Amino acid sequence: NSSVGSTLGTDPSSSTVGGSSLQNITPSNGGAVTSAASSQSQAVKPAPKPSFDLQGIWLSCFEMPFMWDKKTVAEQKIDALMQKISANGYNAVFCHVRPYADALYPSNYFPFSKYASGTAGADPGYDPLKVMLTAAKKYNLQFHAWINPYRVTKAGDGEEAIADSSIAKIWLNDGSGRAVNTAAGVYLNPASADVKKLVLNGVKEVLNNYKVDGIH
Repeated sequence: NSSVGSTLGTDPSSSTVGGSSLQNITPSNGGAVTSAASSQSQAVKPAPKPSFDLQGIWLSCFEMPFMWDKKTVAEQKIDALMQKISANGYNAVFCHVRPYADALYPSNYFPFSKYASGTAGADPGYDPLKVMLTAAKKYNLQFHAWINPYRVTKAGDGEEAIADSSIAKIWLNDGSGRAVNTAAGVYLNPASADVKKLVLNGVKEVLNNYKVDGIH
């Protein structure tokens, strides 16, 4: 097909497929010849180099007990942490926002995490996610929200570790199988349609209320 050769800036009369000149090949159906070589030349064009090399660090809520402090103290310590991360050459942080079917932010679906206030379900009096996000952006860090979608407790924890207001506690005791005891702790059942809906609603809530750069 001469239009293929013209588009690629080549001479169609000199193009070959399998050592044969295209001008000597006559399609059995009388139609135009399409050059396989032309398709290959288009496919092997190098992809553009990414403009952003991600160099991130994971921040677990277990390593940030200072979130239990009053807001002013937490803000200062989170700010200092983000500044140090940026100064050490990182450009992104992956921050825990839901470690145990709970939340480090005000949520319509999950109780406040004990890692936000020291007590499961207790309001810390501020929004830890907002504070972390604001500090990250101050130091030009991408902020990715890190979620554990199914874990409710760790191994060895009893039901008292779950806030009374948690839907997970209700599901664990209603015989529905939507939350189950396992050797690793209590987990939400990913086979349940209600659990899937809860997880998706939780993700949408974060995306609708915070300008995060990613969900993990």
